[in-house]
Amino acid sequence: MQRTSDHIWISFGSDDGHLLHPATVWSSDADGALCRFDGVPDPSDLVPGPTGDGQAVVYFHGPGGFCQQPATIVRTETNGAPALRLVPTGVAATAEERVLERFSVEAFGVSVVVGEDDVCPLIDVSAIGMGIHSDARYRMGRVLRVAFESPEDASVHAGYCRVRSLKGDGAGGRYGLLALDGAEGGTLRTGLRDLIAWVRRSELRRMPRAG
Repeated sequence: MQRTSDHIWISFGSDDGHLLHPATVWSSDADGALCRFDGVPDPSDLVPGPTGDGQAVVYFHGPGGFCQQPATIVRTETNGAPALRLVPTGVAATAEERVLERFSVEAFGVSVVVGEDDVCPLIDVSAIGMGIHSDARYRMGRVLRVAFESPEDASVHAGYCRVRSLKGDGAGGRYGLLALDGAEGGTLRTGLRDLIAWVRRSELRRMPRAG
């Protein structure tokens, strides 16, 4: 786990609602890294299940950018205090970010519904995520149910997204959402691809024809 900062984030997956728990690495050795969670007396309380051990994905800033790495979480003690040891079980890889080509859709007036009733304007989309504006406060790492209606055929696409970025003043703002992969993502990624295709066709129709 080649880090450039002692600040990391740990996800325990669907059993924990896909939350990202911020932690601090304060010691490392050949067996892995020891971490602490601010304000949590026993960090194993955060690990789903009865033993305090489990599997997780660790997110961190590495030399090549923001990375993710699978790890086994082992409850241990150091200096008489409980701690968690992170034992990598796979190689680090670039974490999924919305670095793919983005398409502005703000001019088309498309909206998404976050949760039950937070209707938000859609700002831009990529093949795996979207940018929205909301006055609600959603914390980084939170998983949200998102749905939108296709402007082409009125079909509804729904699934879950993780909050990956926020530009605002603490009272909402512009959120970057990453659509989860697999079954938990529902039909969002299919809907995003269809929306991109529709936007491309719409922009071609609006272009002036030569001659």
